[in-house]
Order: sequence, then structure tokens, then C-alpha cells
Amino acid sequence: MSVLKRRAAKRKRDDSLKAQLAEVTADRDRWKENAQRLQRERIGEVWLWQGDGEDHLESLACPILITADQLREELEEAHAKGKEVNA
Repeated sequence: MSVLKRRAAKRKRDDSLKAQLAEVTADRDRWKENAQRLQRERIGEVWLWQGDGEDHLESLACPILITADQLREELEEAHAKGKEVNA
């Protein structure tokens, strides 16, 4: 095998390994973020959105867990009331 062919093969392996590393790193980061979220939830450092009218965003200073649908509803209500929303 010529030197050029060996270099090309090595480059192809390196590129494949770099892609695999990027994928594994992204997976690791997602799992780490999920574990941190669960830890914060377990020790009560987050507010679990209830949607029962007793959630007062202006009084909360912690991360809030809310579904996308619930957030859209809250934003629509605020907009309908003419409130300025920074989201």
C-alpha cells in the first residue's frame, strides 16, 4: 500500500473516530444535564409548574419545570393582557 493510500485510510479512520467522539460527548452532556435536573428536583431547588393559578412567576427565583404547552398558554395569556414578556 502506498504512503498516500495509508494516509488517506488513516485520515478516514481519524474522521470516523472524531465523529463518534462528538456523538458520545453530546450523549454524555445530555445525560449529565438530565442527572443535574433530577438532582435539583430531588432536593427541591426547582419549582414544578402546577398550572392551577397558584404559580406566580414574579415571585420565583429558581428554575421552573414547565411543559412547552403550559408555557405557550402562559405567554398567550400575558400577551392578551398586554403584559410585556421577555422570553
